[in-house]
Amino acid sequence: MNENQTTKNKLRVAFYATVPFQLRVLEPIADGFDQHFISFNADDVKTWNPDVIVVTAEHEFPLFRSYCDKTKCELVGLRHSAGFKYTAPLKEYLMADYICGSEWDKNDFERGEIKPRKEFLLTGNAWVDKVFQVKRKKLNTINPTFLFAPTWNPDTSAAGFFHSKLVSLIRSVYPKSKILIKPYPNTLTYDHPYLIKYADIYKRWIAGWIEEARLENVFFIVDAKISLPEFFGDADVMISDGSTAMFEFIALDKPILLYTSPSKPLVENYDADALGNKMRDIGKEFSNEKEFIESLKKLFEDHTQHYSQKQNDYTNEIYGEYQDGKSFQRVIDAIKMLKENITVSVQDNLQVTKKMGDGQKLMSIDVESEFALSIKELFKKIEPKKIIETGTYLGQGTTTIIANTIRELNLFNTEFHSIEVNKVFHLQAFNNLLESGLLDYVKLHNGLSVPRELLPTFEQIKNSTVENVEFGEIYID
Repeated sequence: MNENQTTKNKLRVAFYATVPFQLRVLEPIADGFDQHFISFNADDVKTWNPDVIVVTAEHEFPLFRSYCDKTKCELVGLRHSAGFKYTAPLKEYLMADYICGSEWDKNDFERGEIKPRKEFLLTGNAWVDKVFQVKRKKLNTINPTFLFAPTWNPDTSAAGFFHSKLVSLIRSVYPKSKILIKPYPNTLTYDHPYLIKYADIYKRWIAGWIEEARLENVFFIVDAKISLPEFFGDADVMISDGSTAMFEFIALDKPILLYTSPSKPLVENYDADALGNKMRDIGKEFSNEKEFIESLKKLFEDHTQHYSQKQNDYTNEIYGEYQDGKSFQRVIDAIKMLKENITVSVQDNLQVTKKMGDGQKLMSIDVESEFALSIKELFKKIEPKKIIETGTYLGQGTTTIIANTIRELNLFNTEFHSIEVNKVFHLQAFNNLLESGLLDYVKLHNGLSVPRELLPTFEQIKNSTVENVEFGEIYID
């Protein structure tokens, strides 16, 4: 690289999917990067030579862990549902460098003794973004639309319970109802290695649904690529079982009927506290035809009296503040913050703070670093009255350095303000500074430091901090 030359690294982000329905969460994130690559082939992902690989299922981490260790590529994990329905979080997630999710997700993983190698990123669960984008409509309580969304587990699925009686049972109470049949996508292809053993069962289910779809106003959705929330707006009621789809549907405050199998799910690492086992008081449960019909008769009344508030409570518990349908954007921002940086040639009067720290995290600087000592010497001389920092990030870099210096030097008259535009990072910084005992020495703000139209361009930044440096001892953070 020539003297004074600055280059912006183009971040290469690869996304790996095992099955098409995972594209629901991967494609919106991929669109946030100029250089992205989506593939169902792990070898193709590696050949593309990415800086970051994003996966969304536990069995995908082992495909890339060794590669990432060799190439310093970051491995980022997402959920591909609202949570684990029958088990505790699976141990393969320990292979992730980073995991994205909400506070509830973080606690859920920690409950299973799972922490990513580097950091849990509070972004919200991008898998459910489309749920929070659904347009609400008034419930049709006279001729409702039923969405049947059974899980794939033959031992607990409502698909096996109803067989070919779904429509006839519903229409014994609601004769003019509309019925949408949208099973778990892999039951339609039954070629997933874990599910191939159930192929004969799935074929019988499919044959029954095809037959029922011959009836008027009954629709069997066979395109596995169409995501379930596409039908949430039309649906007035969901019929399910232990599927995590019900924990997406609760965000809409609509009736849910849940089939309860007489037997526990036949899965390894069964966990009584998992979503599908513990939080079942979101709708009326039934285990036989008589109970199902009785549930239909008091469907909307029961929902209002017994389940609506529970659904609201669980929605807020699981998704927290991330109910704006924009978690995908927070994932994009978090990945860019982790990996996208400016590579600068160092002049005599220009220093890069990442070289002054622990060498591990770009935005984390040691309080005994050369940069920190320079700040301390400067503050001793001038005793600043007001300090403004634009870009708090997680509060573990210059924010900690400045706040710690104010504390050590007893600068009681110094006001230190730090501004962060990303709400997720702002909250994380608050928690980090509270934990370190430095929150009393800095006032945190969430918002823009200057209007976006006044922000300098990349070329202006390069000119003033690299090519035509006016002042000495400038640190680039």
